[in-house]
Amino acid sequence: MEGRSMAEMTRKEFVLAMISAGDHPRLSGLDLAGLNLNTLDLARVNLSRVQLQGAHLISTHLDDATFDDANMQGAILSGASLNGARLARAMMAYASFSGAKLTNADLRKSSCQHAVFSNADLTGAKLTNASLTRANLSGANLTGTNLTNADLFEANLLNANLTDADLTGADLTRATMPDGSIHL
Repeated sequence: MEGRSMAEMTRKEFVLAMISAGDHPRLSGLDLAGLNLNTLDLARVNLSRVQLQGAHLISTHLDDATFDDANMQGAILSGASLNGARLARAMMAYASFSGAKLTNADLRKSSCQHAVFSNADLTGAKLTNASLTRANLSGANLTGTNLTNADLFEANLLNANLTDADLTGADLTRATMPDGSIHL
């Protein structure tokens, strides 16, 4: 990477250069759509308003990262670690968080239509006013999760753990409940 201009760097090299630049680098507003960022350590990085449509972040370490207002539609974050991450108002339609760790993550007012959270750990997460229409939360751990006023229309909650979850005001119309029943 040494001796190359910014224009010659790939986006992945740019991200790696930013991370090596110091503690808590800010990458807000960048276009990283479609980029392969699998297995990188991006903990505590500010990715607010970043374009990550279709990006691959499989098994990426993103604990305490900030994704506020980011566009993550169709991104693949399977097995990623997002403990304590902030994803408020993020657009995550059709994104995959299968098997991801999102304990105590902040997803307030996020758009997660058709997103996949199967077998994800969302213990203590904040999903207040989130749109989870037709989202797949099968087998997810939602213990202590705040789903106040969340839109769970036709969401799949089969085998999900809802122990101590707050569903006050949540729309569960036609959602598949943990026991397999359909909420009317």
